[in-house]
Amino acid sequence: MARDSRELQRILKASGKTTLNLPAIAGRETPQDEDQLAAVREVAEGQFDVLGEMGRGKKGSVVYLARDLSTQRLVALKLSHEGREDYTLEVVQQLDGTVPALEGACSRCGKPQEGWGRYCWNCGEQRLHRCPQCALPVLTGDRFCASCGAPQETEA
Repeated sequence: MARDSRELQRILKASGKTTLNLPAIAGRETPQDEDQLAAVREVAEGQFDVLGEMGRGKKGSVVYLARDLSTQRLVALKLSHEGREDYTLEVVQQLDGTVPALEGACSRCGKPQEGWGRYCWNCGEQRLHRCPQCALPVLTGDRFCASCGAPQETEA
């Protein structure tokens, strides 16, 4: 599989998208998270450091947080089940409603939040702000930036 893996890596780098054939996990009703993550890490090796899962979609897609090794920026990689043994892995260009998101609660009103919305749907509290150090999005209330580690201003 090493040769196949290098070819998939080349395609992912060139186009931002590649198709994986994962018979070891496709036959299972519920594929093991570790097996999927290992397959994604193998294909992304040398281009991305896959850090972990960000969210799951209702149709079986999984989004992983990764660091682009050439730019050191954080990116999202989306794994979608396309058929019996076929999966598509793509570099997500924009976080929107098609990308599964982490669920959480508003830091002000406590209402559950879903998706990548910048503001709470209930009280209007800003959910994301830009890190003053690296300008990447940071969840309101986080003490440090997950990308660069810079301390964030938090209200007392």
